[in-house]
Amino acid sequence: HTMGMAKYGRPELERRNVPMEFAEPAACQLNDWALYSINEKEIKPGETLMQDGWLPTRYQFVQSPDPFWGDTPALRVAPLAGAFGCGNPECQCRQADEVH
Repeated sequence: HTMGMAKYGRPELERRNVPMEFAEPAACQLNDWALYSINEKEIKPGETLMQDGWLPTRYQFVQSPDPFWGDTPALRVAPLAGAFGCGNPECQCRQADEVH
């Protein structure tokens, strides 16, 4: 997650359930989105962004339900359409934004 976005008038950003082998690129991507939100256009709840590259993926930014944030505005980055799902359309991981 980011820290310090409030000084720019922006919500913090967080990602959950990222596999360890993708942790570093996911952190870099999160920082890129933070810079985009600060320097170009504020990311707001409900907006989607497309990430190109070796695994083109669409993400939606939603209010974080995590009590960690307290009164601090925070958005969770959620992959759309089972971007990190297990491939089984019946599996609950698609609804729970989990990876296994």
